Amino acid sequence: MLSRRHFLKNTVLAIPAYSLAGFLLSSCGKQIISPRQNGKKIGIIGAGIAGLQAAKNLYEQQYEVEIIEASDRIGGRIFTDSDKMQGFHVELGADSVYGEQNKWFQLLQGYTSIETTNHSPATYFINGLRYNQTEINNDSDYTKMLEKLKGMTSYQSGQDVSLSDYMQAQNIPERVKFIFSEISEDLIGTSVDRASLRLNSNEGIGKLNQIKHQYPNVNLSKVVEKNYQSILPYVLNNTPIASINYSGDQVLVTDKNQVVRTYDKLIVTVPLSILKLQTHEANHIKFVPELPKEKQIAMESLGMDSGVRVLLAVNQMFWHAGAKTLYTGGKIGKFDILHEDEANQKHLLSATISGEFAEQHIDMMNEHELLAFIKNEWKDLIGEDAANSIVDHKFKFWSKDPYIQGTFSYFKVGGNENSRQILAKPIDNKVFFAGEAYNTGKNSGTVQGAMETADIVSKSILELSV
Repeated sequence: MLSRRHFLKNTVLAIPAYSLAGFLLSSCGKQIISPRQNGKKIGIIGAGIAGLQAAKNLYEQQYEVEIIEASDRIGGRIFTDSDKMQGFHVELGADSVYGEQNKWFQLLQGYTSIETTNHSPATYFINGLRYNQTEINNDSDYTKMLEKLKGMTSYQSGQDVSLSDYMQAQNIPERVKFIFSEISEDLIGTSVDRASLRLNSNEGIGKLNQIKHQYPNVNLSKVVEKNYQSILPYVLNNTPIASINYSGDQVLVTDKNQVVRTYDKLIVTVPLSILKLQTHEANHIKFVPELPKEKQIAMESLGMDSGVRVLLAVNQMFWHAGAKTLYTGGKIGKFDILHEDEANQKHLLSATISGEFAEQHIDMMNEHELLAFIKNEWKDLIGEDAANSIVDHKFKFWSKDPYIQGTFSYFKVGGNENSRQILAKPIDNKVFFAGEAYNTGKNSGTVQGAMETADIVSKSILELSV
């Protein structure tokens, strides 16, 4: 985890003295904020990418901004572990960019990336046999599966069904069903039996049509720190929110220590999973008045499920040269191959497990149990040598993170296609919402989608002041 000491150590040379003073005080609940010409004070709940982007936009337009962050770090679901594995950076959260016409890709331009799609060369272990991409492309079961997989992106009419129901109806061959499921679940962030095919076809599933960029040699948390350096002094870390009162002309925000802060406008960027918490649950945020009924209903159309990030360092290469992905057929069945250094026998693999299996099984394990589970799967499906090749590991149980509690949002079966628009709608032009779950431009579930919502909200606030 990025500690405050570690963060200061790495930013002290880059931040001017007056900014550093403000930053030091911010974590103590006091802040020195230089006067802003606009005269408006904007509060922002959450220092993830949406909160930081909104704050930067408004700060540059002379607004006074204050970012209230519950945890001891910034970045939200962008999280680079401070310790490397085998000399490689370790991204325990969002690590991909889909497409190139977006701000997140532009921010990372200049860094070396791995360009992949969901059909890049891979190695497949099916019923005890190993296939390279050329071999699998000549497999009739695989080609039928791939055709039906691509068909999901154009599914717009007809009955709303789950991806699992679609697989059944399309008679996906049993021996390659796991490939279909692994690709789909990676895109939508949940199990194939939970997500709506029709409502996710243009969003999560739509990523099938975009190139995926990964940056295994880049510390993404450092990129975020550098890009938002100007507004870091205005982040209040370790400040969980208890309530938001928007009944008056201004918005009153009360934290868990009963400190009340007053803002002209408020931007809420907490993850959907936190917004959905009930009164009796820890880290619930109380709204006064309560959120409009239409927003409460809209939230129920969307899910944000358990997810576990897995990083494994291995000392041998048991996949085909040139492969970017490894499909094992196990419960944790899809691994991205991030680093390959055959000369030094250093390789880094990553996987994300989300949805029902993560919720009901993986979340119940400790790290030792999870590592043993993976080794046993590899032993059974790939071979004992593969199981014994694991020399290091890192896991991030996102559902156990108290201020995030999940991966990213998706449409449930039977949901309302207008749910994101309803959630994104501001309340009385005082309370605004930003983040990947509130993206109405088909980029939900992505870093770039969160940034887009921050730009939209910032523009709305600026227009209200004209």
